[in-house]
Amino acid sequence: MPELESTIVSLLSVATIVLVVVLALAYALVSRLRPQHVAALRAQLRNDAPLLWNRIAAAARDTAPLDVALLVIFFVIGIWLRVRELNNPIGTDEASSWLYYASKPLIVGVTIWSSPNNHLLNTLLMHISGAIFGPREWALRLPAFIAGLALIPLAYATSRVFYRRGALIAAGLVATSPVIVAYSTDGRGYAMMAAFALIAAMAMATLLRTGNSIVALLFAIAVALGFASVLVMITLFLFIVAWAIVERPSRWIAIVIACLLAGAFTMLAYYPVLVISGPTSIATNGYNAPSTLDHFLHDVPFMSHAIVIRLMVGFPRALQFAAALAFLAALVFHRRLSSFRYPIWLGFLAVLAFTFAERYVPPSRIWFAFLPFFFITIAAIAMQIHVERIVAIALVALLAHDITYGPHPRETGNLRTGPLIADELQRRLQPGDEVVALTPSDVPLTFYLQRAGIPIDATRPKVNAQRLFLVTNLDIGQTFVKTARELHVDVPRYRVQRVADFGASEIYELVRR
Repeated sequence: MPELESTIVSLLSVATIVLVVVLALAYALVSRLRPQHVAALRAQLRNDAPLLWNRIAAAARDTAPLDVALLVIFFVIGIWLRVRELNNPIGTDEASSWLYYASKPLIVGVTIWSSPNNHLLNTLLMHISGAIFGPREWALRLPAFIAGLALIPLAYATSRVFYRRGALIAAGLVATSPVIVAYSTDGRGYAMMAAFALIAAMAMATLLRTGNSIVALLFAIAVALGFASVLVMITLFLFIVAWAIVERPSRWIAIVIACLLAGAFTMLAYYPVLVISGPTSIATNGYNAPSTLDHFLHDVPFMSHAIVIRLMVGFPRALQFAAALAFLAALVFHRRLSSFRYPIWLGFLAVLAFTFAERYVPPSRIWFAFLPFFFITIAAIAMQIHVERIVAIALVALLAHDITYGPHPRETGNLRTGPLIADELQRRLQPGDEVVALTPSDVPLTFYLQRAGIPIDATRPKVNAQRLFLVTNLDIGQTFVKTARELHVDVPRYRVQRVADFGASEIYELVRR
């Protein structure tokens, strides 16, 4: 590893020096050839900054004290619901993010791109949090937790930008949605991406209204950070930009400049990866290989239904039906609800076109970041402030109760009894022993073993060892027979004994005859 770090540092140092020289020369050339343009840009930035600040301050002053109090209450409820989930057993993808990226030296974690599971911004922040607090579940989820909490006031602010009413309802739904709570306590980049998408949407809307150069810069930074969170920010980027072009074509120059800036900042965010791992590592993604057109068209209805059901899990059936009606009503009566001509969902046509071109229907986590926009839209039909407040309070009370006693959705697998299994194996393991488990149980099992100081990688077991400890995961049907068969364990050559039973999981000891 030290040799790898030294090589990475050397390559990055040379590449960075070249980049800085090129950028400095480009700036000097532009300043010399177009000094009046550079001066005008500086002046515009100086003038636009206080204008934007005054706009934000005016919006804050216009917020009723009762609305501020309710927003604070919703935020506190959101904290409580998320804190309850912070110490849940680590998920497969979370454990993978820590084991293969965030636990490595930082220079390795943010430059080696071996899988799309390396969410760069999350890797950076998870590395810092893990270094400070140790590899505890809550510590590795802390960056996502903070981003998930930020979604609550961001949903309120975004609603105020796009619609006349509904901000409290939108904030309440984001605070108590089971899926948003789950992703706010999932140590990956999806909650961050959703937060930056809301910021980008607000910045673009303000750019269309005012042409403010600062919000163009803010849009570019938010988009770049969204891409650094998860690469599927591309869908949200298309969503926002396609709507903006149709909404205000007269602003096309400002939109193009904002997009070019976003592209430049995104390239800077991925600069270490591009230098060390190369662009091919990012472009090649074996997780979403395109299918044939026939298979794609066949899968779309079933996958779409499954995605909608998963995103709305925890919502009573009647509330799901009401939300669908409210969404349609908000689209139909958009002109009465918003000062914009078209709903932002017009941009979703570009997302659908992109999905069709890829011929791949992504899983629900890819669409998660659209959920706050959905809540903002359905909340807009509350035309009166007293109706908005009553509905918001009722929805928060209902969903907070249901999420407390209802389902806890997790899209990727986990090993519910992982800490107990690691404690038991720590007492039993001896040098030369191996631990075996099926995917996706093997990654969280490895996390818990290594956290306990056991240097065993259950993802690469030696199934012919003298003594094996086989771990089952009955939550997902990984019985002893299935695990042994799929890992090609020659069971007749071993004496088998079940040495621990945790209900959801078992440990079997296999000693070679």
